[in-house]
Amino acid sequence: EGGSQKGCFAVKGHTEFKGAGILNITGNSSHAFWGKEYVEVKKTVGEINILDAKGDGFNINQYYLQNGGKVTIKNVGDDGIQVSQETDDEEDEENTGEVTLKNGTIDMTMTSAGGKGIKAATNFIMLEGTFKIVQSGNLVAGDGDIDYGTCVKTGGDIIVHGGTIDFANTAQGGKGLNADTT
Repeated sequence: EGGSQKGCFAVKGHTEFKGAGILNITGNSSHAFWGKEYVEVKKTVGEINILDAKGDGFNINQYYLQNGGKVTIKNVGDDGIQVSQETDDEEDEENTGEVTLKNGTIDMTMTSAGGKGIKAATNFIMLEGTFKIVQSGNLVAGDGDIDYGTCVKTGGDIIVHGGTIDFANTAQGGKGLNADTT
């Protein structure tokens, strides 16, 4: 607590979670997980639990891809999963800024003021699986901007081809889906 680290679990390269079991992460000073590059959650993953974080649950710079398993996020101070496209090599083909749920479960309880369940620099793509968010919290107003609690916020498209979505957003001025394009 009180340190200057980017996250409790910080990775400068690619991150691939695989194998059964349970991983619990708590970010006492900043994000629970910080990744300079991409994060892939493989089909074989058991559970990844973000129990608490001062910042984001996952703060990632290239993309987030979930193929299976269960990811639970709660008690975060900002966003559940944020992908920003902030890497040293912006021309890298892996620097897509996307969040993709191919299968598995994402279960979030969001209470942060102005927090986003998923915040993708470009697209959110859901092919299968289950995505559940229970969201509350206040809006944040400042510098002519108002930041609302939103289940999914993208700088690009929101694309849903299958699976189950269950959103309950009672945040002040809260939104379900908010895409900059379509």
